[in-house]
Amino acid sequence: MFIFEIDLENPVVPTLQLSKLCNLTYLSLSGNYFESLPAVAFLNLFQLQQLHLDRLDRLQRIDARAFVDNAALRILTLDDNPSFASLPLRLFHSNPNLAEISMRRNALIRLDAVHFPLDRLHRLELGGNPLVCNCSLLWLWRLTTGYGLHEAGDFRLIVPAAAAAAALITAAQPEEQQEQAESLLPPRSHHGPLYVDRDEIGCDRVEDGRRTRHLLRAMTESDIDCPTHLVTVISAVLSILLVLATGASVLYVLRLSKRRKQLLADEDDPRRRSGVTELIVPQKVDKLELERYLAQQQSLVHEYRTLRAPWELPLPVKEDLKYGSVAATGRDLSGANSGHSTTDHYETLDYYQHQHQQQQQQQQQQQQQKRTTLSRPHIVFV
Repeated sequence: MFIFEIDLENPVVPTLQLSKLCNLTYLSLSGNYFESLPAVAFLNLFQLQQLHLDRLDRLQRIDARAFVDNAALRILTLDDNPSFASLPLRLFHSNPNLAEISMRRNALIRLDAVHFPLDRLHRLELGGNPLVCNCSLLWLWRLTTGYGLHEAGDFRLIVPAAAAAAALITAAQPEEQQEQAESLLPPRSHHGPLYVDRDEIGCDRVEDGRRTRHLLRAMTESDIDCPTHLVTVISAVLSILLVLATGASVLYVLRLSKRRKQLLADEDDPRRRSGVTELIVPQKVDKLELERYLAQQQSLVHEYRTLRAPWELPLPVKEDLKYGSVAATGRDLSGANSGHSTTDHYETLDYYQHQHQQQQQQQQQQQQQKRTTLSRPHIVFV
């Protein structure tokens, strides 16, 4: 058996130095100035059975894997550590032989049942911690008040249902089957009582603005219920509204998609196609007014006028320099032909012949000018 005590006031755990002591069974590091216990703080100490970490004034944090290599650990004490306020989950998951835990007079505020292997423990001491009275301590209240348990001296005992059932099963089986059952069960499961220091475990309650200390075993179950705060109520209401809004939006989207599918189906079905005229509201028409309108339209259809042929139309009034105005031509014609009493107000064929003669004369004049210009000699002065 190896017993090793260290009191060096070191700020760091001497992990490398201790890892060489593979057969160490007892280790006390109390009174040092460790600020934290890192992962695998006690490396290669596979035979360690007792570990004492008391009066560590600066200890604030313990890693969840600090005791991974200490599978043989049975007794652990963490007393009088005023700065240690938070216990990590699954801290003792790798210690199947752990039977006694002492965490008295620390700064722990909250403790849950999952922190401790209750089915294997013999002793659990948690007195002197400033715990807050809320529903997280309901399991500890049941241990201290004997809710469903029976007393054993100054402590309370608990026989877990799983452990008790396993004990009854193994007692009724032969020895060979008992060995097989023990191999399947967790190593060294504890079937005996669990002792708790019920006279020292208390919690703090705020009453009328003052914090008061109450023993946990003297309280009722209603005293440790979680109070309903305003923030909790508001968050619950907001979550309900969010769920309702999400459901309403989903229903609205589903309804829209269903309506679109129905409209597409109606468009594809020729029997359900509706024209624009079907959407127009029919107006009420008076029969008398309709008959009058139809009679007027019928009379307009049968009413027609005869059109004159082009040769029956009057010729345009003659206006020319040669003939003058209509009045002048009338006077000239009346003076020339005394036998005619009426004047001719319309053109005759002479008018068109006169225009044709003028056009021919103009073309001849242009041709003569071109000939004269070509026949003239070009004189160049040097």
